Amino acid sequence: MSIDTQLGELITALNRVADSNQALAAAYNNMAAAPDNGPKRSTKPAAQVPTALAPELPGEPLPPAAPPAAPPPVQEAPVATGPTFQDVRAALVPLDRTRVTAILAKFGCTKLSDLKPEQYADALAEAKAPAPAAPSQDPLL
Repeated sequence: MSIDTQLGELITALNRVADSNQALAAAYNNMAAAPDNGPKRSTKPAAQVPTALAPELPGEPLPPAAPPAAPPPVQEAPVATGPTFQDVRAALVPLDRTRVTAILAKFGCTKLSDLKPEQYADALAEAKAPAPAAPSQDPLL
């Protein structure tokens, strides 16, 4: 198919789209100009609309409503006194990967999320302790 044929088909398709858009615009304009046959709405201002539909009953007036009950007291969550997961993580971040792995292995863990909250203080102490001296690579020593 030549380029001229393709361009001709494209122009024809675009003309159809334009015709459809014009038909939709005309239908919308006709709809907007037509009177509304839907349910009638009140034209009264809001202040004139009755607020209570129940008839007043003869007799004694109703007693005042009881005040709302006080909300139950909010129980505060216990405050953690020891180090948190974030504290241990922050202490392990600057360390060498082999040292982190060794510290976690000491507590029977392979990843930090396996560490139990009661182990956080000990793991934090391990992380803050100076690194053990590495064996010397000098053959003369």
